[in-house]
Amino acid sequence: MTGAVPQTIPALIADGAVRFGDRLAVVDGDVRLTYVDLAGGARRAAAAYLASGVRQGDRVALWAPNRYEFVLALLGAQLIGAAVVPLNTRYRGFEARDVIARSGARALVLCNGFLDTDYLRMLQEAAGGRSRGWRPSSISVRAARAPSRGANSSAAQMQSPHRCSARPSPPSPPTRCAMCCTHRAPRAVPRG
Repeated sequence: MTGAVPQTIPALIADGAVRFGDRLAVVDGDVRLTYVDLAGGARRAAAAYLASGVRQGDRVALWAPNRYEFVLALLGAQLIGAAVVPLNTRYRGFEARDVIARSGARALVLCNGFLDTDYLRMLQEAAGGRSRGWRPSSISVRAARAPSRGANSSAAQMQSPHRCSARPSPPSPPTRCAMCCTHRAPRAVPRG
C-alpha cells in the first residue's frame, strides 16, 4: 500500500509485510516472526479455516493462551472475514461449551495441553461424552520458521464439523464484527 492508511486488519497485515518485511513483528520466547512470516502464517491459517468449511461471517472459537499461535489463528480468521470468539484458558469445559454454543461458532481452535490441561477432554465431558460432530483434524497454525516447543504443549488444533474444498472469501468491510467477547462471574456461566 502506498500512502493510504489500511482500513481493515487484512489490509494492515498485507501493508506490514510490504513496508516492514523482515523486521520483527512478534517475539514469543524463542519464536521470532517477521512481518512477512506473520502475513504468511495468517494466510496458512486462513486456508486451513477455508478447507474446514469456515466462511466469511462465521464465528471461530479460540481457546488458547497469548502466544504466537493465538495471533496466527486470530489473524487467519480475520483474513477470511470470520469473527473470533476468544475463550479464557481458565474456563472449565461447561463454560467453554456454553460460550461455543451461544456464539454459534463453526470451528474451534485450541491449544491442548497448555498448563497440562486437556481442553478437548473437558469439552467432551461437558457434552456428556458426545463430541456433537466436532472431529479433530491435524491443522496447525504454527509459523513456518517457528522452533518446536514440545509436541503436546503448543500445537494448536482446529476442529470443525465439516470438511470441504473452498475458495477464499473477499475481506470483510471495516464495519463487520471482528471479535466477540464474553466475561464471567466466578463459578457462573459466562455472560456475553
